[in-house]
Amino acid sequence: MSRKPIDQVVKGRDGTPRERVWKFIRGRKEAFTVRDISDAVKVNYGLSRPYLKSLVLAGYVGLVRLPQKVTDFTTYKFIKGPMTPPRVRKDGSPVTQGSGQENMWRSMKMLGAFSTSELAIASSSDEVTVSGGTASSYITMLVKAGYLRKVSEVPSRWVLLTAKRTGPLAPMVQRVKHVYDPNLKKVVWPLLVDGGTPPRHDVPGGRSPSYAKAPGGQSVLPHSEGRSEKGDRS
Repeated sequence: MSRKPIDQVVKGRDGTPRERVWKFIRGRKEAFTVRDISDAVKVNYGLSRPYLKSLVLAGYVGLVRLPQKVTDFTTYKFIKGPMTPPRVRKDGSPVTQGSGQENMWRSMKMLGAFSTSELAIASSSDEVTVSGGTASSYITMLVKAGYLRKVSEVPSRWVLLTAKRTGPLAPMVQRVKHVYDPNLKKVVWPLLVDGGTPPRHDVPGGRSPSYAKAPGGQSVLPHSEGRSEKGDRS
């Protein structure tokens, strides 16, 4: 079964089940059990227990006491960890998928103005390599979402708008080519555009996205929109 887009998983203002579990663990001063988590954040054992085991293997959570009888629960304690939920596999190893977007979001806030190549270089590390094409695609989607503004043509460079510094979590480009901002907990692109003239976007490659007219005069993105565009090589 394919994984649901993140915007279909989030429930209410408290975030995804994993976000709620981690918030409870990180804020807990005393030892806790999986039952404590379930009672506090309303996440069933089938979701919280596997994640808890992964956090133990990764060193974020420690074991305090193993169950002495069948009716007992294992007791845990928080050891360390970031504000955001650690992304770990079942064996405790870190998940690197999506790390490129996280690095680029962080770099955008630090660099000021940047080109695709500058963003790619600044966002690469020993663990994660961000290519020029990946940087170009991410820039394209954030421009469409209204997060970036083009400030020069040769070389093409962009800046992150102050009003769009929405938080520490990187806006995510979903498989369906939507942009989801986990800080706002909503899809920020595409949006319906009132009127007959869509906004222009200075995306890598110099093309503005095309819009289709819907009945009633609204402009919406056609199904073909959102495919990756060839970025500039600056």
